[in-house]
Amino acid sequence: MAEPYEKHENTLEVNIVPLAFEYGISDVLAVEVRPMVTLQFRQNAPVAISHVGATVTVPRYIDVPSMTNAGMAGITGEAVTYVYNLQDTSHSVTVAAEAGFSVMFSQAWFMDVTVQPGATFVWNAVGSLMPVTPHFGVFVIPAYRFPTR
Repeated sequence: MAEPYEKHENTLEVNIVPLAFEYGISDVLAVEVRPMVTLQFRQNAPVAISHVGATVTVPRYIDVPSMTNAGMAGITGEAVTYVYNLQDTSHSVTVAAEAGFSVMFSQAWFMDVTVQPGATFVWNAVGSLMPVTPHFGVFVIPAYRFPTR
């Protein structure tokens, strides 16, 4: 995920816990939780853990015949992420749309490949809302789906 932080230009962040846990509400709708521990890479600074938090998303699976035959499904949905920034002592909430595809390995295990455009709202250490920043994330996430029956 790369976000254009005004304070940290050219920053790259990588979630080092790229795993999702999903509970299916129906055959086409689910609730997914993704823990987040982010490693930050930026110019002239040591690599460090920068964020901890979680994303909650509500994926909708789309039946695309050519994908279904290959064991895949399309995905669309909304995502909300809360993180605490350990370096800046700030809190942020990202609201985004999500689209991509899911590769099924078994009834329980799959991998999501998605993109996420949205906006990030950041509150600094004293609670002041900073300027809203655009968000764009690219995700490749192994996931476990809990049995629903």
